[in-house]
Amino acid sequence: MVLPISVSTMRATAMTPLFRLLILFTCLAWNPSSSGSSPGKPNFVLILLDNIGKEWFGSEGSLEHRTPHIDQLAREGVRFENCYASPICSVSRVLLLTGRYPFRTGWTFHHDAGIYGGGNFDWAREQTFARILRDQGYATGISGKWQISNFNDPGQENSLREHGFDEFLITPGGRQDSKYWDPMLNENGVNSLRKGTYAPDVFVNFAIEFMRHHREQPFMLYLPLTLAHKPFTPTPDHTDPNASPQELFANSVEYADRLVGKVAKSLDELGLRDNTVLFVTSDNGNEDNISARTQSGLVPGKIYTMAEQSINMPLIVNCPRLIPGGRSGSLADYSDLLPTMAELAGIPLPTEHPIDGQSFAAWLRGNDAKPPRTWIHTALQDERVIRNERFKLYASAGTPDKFFDLKNDPQETRNLISSSENDVSTARRQLESILKSFPEDAPMGFEPQSITAREFRAKKQAGSTEKPEAQ
Repeated sequence: MVLPISVSTMRATAMTPLFRLLILFTCLAWNPSSSGSSPGKPNFVLILLDNIGKEWFGSEGSLEHRTPHIDQLAREGVRFENCYASPICSVSRVLLLTGRYPFRTGWTFHHDAGIYGGGNFDWAREQTFARILRDQGYATGISGKWQISNFNDPGQENSLREHGFDEFLITPGGRQDSKYWDPMLNENGVNSLRKGTYAPDVFVNFAIEFMRHHREQPFMLYLPLTLAHKPFTPTPDHTDPNASPQELFANSVEYADRLVGKVAKSLDELGLRDNTVLFVTSDNGNEDNISARTQSGLVPGKIYTMAEQSINMPLIVNCPRLIPGGRSGSLADYSDLLPTMAELAGIPLPTEHPIDGQSFAAWLRGNDAKPPRTWIHTALQDERVIRNERFKLYASAGTPDKFFDLKNDPQETRNLISSSENDVSTARRQLESILKSFPEDAPMGFEPQSITAREFRAKKQAGSTEKPEAQ
C-alpha cells in the first residue's frame, strides 16, 4: 500500500539541506548531451602518414604552411623533438605494431607482401597493440594501408582479425590496387572497387563511423593513410594533372593535414575529444626530389637511408583531459607506442616476447619531468643506428663505422669515429656498449622477395660490401 504524502510534507522535505544536496548531485550527474566511453579507459587514435618528412610540418620548423591542423594539435598537446622510425615503410610498420626492434622480429628488410609475395606478417610470431587492447575489452579497427600481408593469399583472409583488428577497411595488396582514385578496397573481408572515390577520404569516413559506432566503449583506431606516398596524384582540392611532382606532393601533404583535422573535429562532435589520446606521426621521409623550405633553409627529402631526414619523424600526442599541453620531449622511437598505450589503458604488457619500447605515459600525464629515453634505435638490412640527444653512431654488419655530433654537425659531414676528444670518445663508447648488447637479427620467417632484399643477397654472395638502394 502506498501512503499518501501531503503537499505540505513534500515542500517541507524539499527544504531540507540533505534533499537539496541530493537534487544537486543528480543534476550534475545527468547530462543528456554527454556521450563517449568511460573516462577510466582512454580511447586511442593513431594516425600514420606515409612518406612525409619532418621538414613539411610547421610544428617542426617548416615554412611551407601546409599543416595548420597538425600544428594546432602539437601546440595544444606534446611533441617529440626526435622520434626514430625505420627509413622504409614495412619495417617501420612492424616496429610500430609490435614494440619490438627489427633484430627481434626479423623484419630488417622492406617487404610489400602484396607486390612481391613470399610471406606475410605472422600473428603466431608477433603480437600487436591491437590484439593486446582487444583482449582487454577494446573495440579495435584499422582503416588504410596495411602492406605487410597480402589478403589475396590463401589463409590470409582473416589475418587482420588474428592480429587484433575487429573491423577493417584496407588496400588488399598488389600493384593493381590504387592508393588514391578508384581504389580496390577490402572492407571486413569483402573486396570492392570504389569507382569515383578518393581512397584517403574513404579511409577517414570509415574511421569516423567506427568511432561513432563504438563511442560508448573504449576503442583503438589505427589510421595508416596513404598520403603522401607516390605516385603523386591530384587531390580533390587540387585537380591540375599537369602540376609538378613538387606541387602534387605539397598538395597531398595539405590534404593529409585536412583529414587529420577532420578526425579531430569528429572527436569533438562525438564528445570523445577529452578522453581520446590522438597520435600523429609519419613512417619515414619523402623522396629525394622533393624539398621543403624550413627555418634552417631548404631541406631535401631523404628516404631509404639512415640520414635524419629519413628516420627522424614527427610524433605528436594530444588529449586535452589527460595530457598537459605545450611541452616537448627529447627522445622516443616507434617501439615506445605499444607500451605507452598499454600503460595508459592500465593493461600489463605480454610476457611471451620481449618488448623493447619504453612507456612515456607518466610524462604524458605530467607526472615525470621528461620521457624515460636516453637513446633511440632503428635499423635497416645489416645497418644499425643508435643516438642520444647529441651523438649518433652507425654500425654496419656489427662493426661501428660512423659517429657524428648532431649538435654541431646536423648534416653528418664529419665522421668522428676515430676522435680522441674526451666527450666524443666517452659518448661513442657508451653507445657502442648498447649496440653490442643487442642480439643478432632473428630470421624473418620467410625469404623476402623485394628488390632490396634480392639485390642485398646477390651482392653479399658475390662478396661485395656495397649497399644496394632500398625500393
